[in-house]
Amino acid sequence: MNGMKQQLWMLMGVVIAAAGCLAPPAVQAEDKAVDTAVTHWLDKLETRGRSLKSFTANVVFDKENTLLGDRQVRMGTVAYSAASGEGSDPARFVIDFNKMVVNDALRDRRTVYVFDGSWLVEKNFDRKMFQKRQVVAPGQSFDPLSLDGPFPLPLGQKRDNVLARFTVSVMEDESDAKFIHLRLVPREDVGPTEGQKEFDQIDLWFNPNPGADQYLPTKIVARQAPDKTTVELRDIVTDKMTHAEMDKRFDTTPPGPGTGWNVDIKPFKP
Repeated sequence: MNGMKQQLWMLMGVVIAAAGCLAPPAVQAEDKAVDTAVTHWLDKLETRGRSLKSFTANVVFDKENTLLGDRQVRMGTVAYSAASGEGSDPARFVIDFNKMVVNDALRDRRTVYVFDGSWLVEKNFDRKMFQKRQVVAPGQSFDPLSLDGPFPLPLGQKRDNVLARFTVSVMEDESDAKFIHLRLVPREDVGPTEGQKEFDQIDLWFNPNPGADQYLPTKIVARQAPDKTTVELRDIVTDKMTHAEMDKRFDTTPPGPGTGWNVDIKPFKP
């Protein structure tokens, strides 16, 4: 999986709370005492992940290379629809970036990414480029947040499976006591699965108080030296999208002939 796809999965790691559809890793957590606060919050994230049907939010994506001093900041909106319980509809999402910081100035730069459960579409409005890649084999399902996926997170995942893969800590965050701050550090005795991005640590903040964003991540910081990626969600609205709105948001139909768009479509290749 290339870098752009991994960045997209990472971005969705902040906002999707879907239960994993892939098998958990065949490892067991060590028989040692685990902080009761850790197990409490992991249970809350698992329960919330199973109940979420859809959401929309504003998003800020900030990627920085601390060694080179390079920084990329993009802003826009995100929408997500969970897989249906009957299995007829896969998990889908769309990220619509419409602003970008260029030379310390905010510019209009629109790029839309749509994942419909099988195809990943990139629509670059400035260049009029439409790229559509089938990233999941026909007849197969894919959960980018599975613990075996490119960007594993504890959302909707069983507590014991999370603890088998990570050392999890509840951090004291004096700057904003409103949020719960979890730190996940990959266990040294459990390596990443094939295609999975490696991280030094992942920090996750969520609001435990009643509201639309309760037990949903509002901020995540992922570090793999020298890279640091921060994603923030704002103005979260849950379970309000209609089926008609979903079909419109998650449409992957390519532009027609004569529209001026350059269209490139590639089916799945094993």
